[in-house]
Amino acid sequence: MVESKFHSSSWQIMKIVNSEEMQVIDSKTQKEFEYPALLLMENAAINCYNYLKKNIFPLYDFDKILFICGKGNNGGDAFAMARHHFIEGYDTTIIQIGQDTLREGTAAAINFKLCKNLGIKILNFELDKEESFYQIKNSNMIIDGISGTGIKGSFKGIEAEICTHINESSSFVCSLDVPSGIGDDYKSSYPSVNADLTITIGLPKISLYYPSARKHCGNIALVNAAFPSSQLDSVNSNITLIDKNIINRYIKSPSAWCYKNSRGHVSVFAGSKGKSGAAVLCSKAALKSLAGIVTLFTDADIYPSLASSLISVMVDTFLLSSAKNNIDNSDSFILGPGWGFEKEKEDFLEYLLEATNKPVVLDADALTLLSAIIEKRKINMPFNNKNCIITPHPGEFARLIKVGTEEIMDNPAPFIKQFSEKTGVITVLKSHVPWICNNKGNIAIFDSMNPALATAGSGDILAGIIGGLLAYGVAPFEAAISGVVIHAKAGKKCYKNKGFFTSEEVLEYIPLIIKNVKEDCNGKIL
Repeated sequence: MVESKFHSSSWQIMKIVNSEEMQVIDSKTQKEFEYPALLLMENAAINCYNYLKKNIFPLYDFDKILFICGKGNNGGDAFAMARHHFIEGYDTTIIQIGQDTLREGTAAAINFKLCKNLGIKILNFELDKEESFYQIKNSNMIIDGISGTGIKGSFKGIEAEICTHINESSSFVCSLDVPSGIGDDYKSSYPSVNADLTITIGLPKISLYYPSARKHCGNIALVNAAFPSSQLDSVNSNITLIDKNIINRYIKSPSAWCYKNSRGHVSVFAGSKGKSGAAVLCSKAALKSLAGIVTLFTDADIYPSLASSLISVMVDTFLLSSAKNNIDNSDSFILGPGWGFEKEKEDFLEYLLEATNKPVVLDADALTLLSAIIEKRKINMPFNNKNCIITPHPGEFARLIKVGTEEIMDNPAPFIKQFSEKTGVITVLKSHVPWICNNKGNIAIFDSMNPALATAGSGDILAGIIGGLLAYGVAPFEAAISGVVIHAKAGKKCYKNKGFFTSEEVLEYIPLIIKNVKEDCNGKIL
């Protein structure tokens, strides 16, 4: 989770930037505020050092700290940090890559010279390769300043070799801004540093949250380099990082005089022979997510067992004609968990996408049905329904748009943006880092990172949460974001109390998360 050091509100919308957008902020700060590059670098180094001093050093006994410095400003940040560590008395060594390429008078070159003048041990990797490998192997902590976000393409030669040795060491690795090797055009095949901690500077960088890159970043912390808040706020980015407290803004407490119908009615279309569990999980999750009524429409052959076991959820048999007639009685719809692929189900889904604008959540089997509908319609897009949310995992989304899963994991942005703008649906791409895109191309990312949620039925619960919030009256994009956060927070709370869990165990934590949101909103329990 990103830790902000300079935002004070209980929730926030923080923009995520690419390397070009961050460079614009840096350049405008220097030009418009006459802020020297050397001072920005110094502030970044001090704030990174202070973060380590406060949050990391008390937890570990680091007696040998190694700084690996590349050719650009990222290396300059590492030089400046090395100076502060050396002055504070830490056993400090620097490995410099490409020393001769530092341009005279740049902030990086000045910091290199200061380190040299202080007498810090500096190795040149090309000249001192064996000693460099020894230092990498025997240091307690490595500060990675090899490359920043501006890297283009894949590491080759020296940098790739150093990455391999860093990743094979047992050192605690802290990367500055991004793990070296990870840039805007990162691919999972590229070599990169595996960091235990990434301290990113100014604003979060988009490449940190590519699903394939996120696993290399460790914990992510955010510090400033004295960039003016006006510069950080004015950046032109339509991608934001979701703060877990944002749900305090999106979800309001029910009124004291509300009744079940005023809290909304969810119609769930789920379950088929051998897949009744998905219907149960989804229906219960919807009912625990502020909806007042949930009706489950399911296949006739599993109707008896579900009708007798589900106490608070009403159960009916799915028939196309009766389902269409019940549209007016529902405030939101969830289609797909364990539902099957019959033609009448495809017809009903298409009917919902054309005949009503009521919110619809599509998950699991409904995504396969949606793919058939899209193929049939081809250019007849977008759908009439502007309140449809899909919740695919990467494999499902890859099949939906006919692109390789690896391409999506490397950078989901162009794919979910194009799909959502084309079809008019909101896309919730599930993974350890969920990406959410509305039909205007705005993207929100949540840094979830909970492997305990990687269990069968977890997605059925997420669909249920979103559907329940929609029926309650939360706007679709906000319901998608809130559902992702509630799902993640319930999963973390469940893991904390139970360890690795089954999906049904998460259900009991959903109301507790929402209860805390309501208490935070108005300080009382209804």
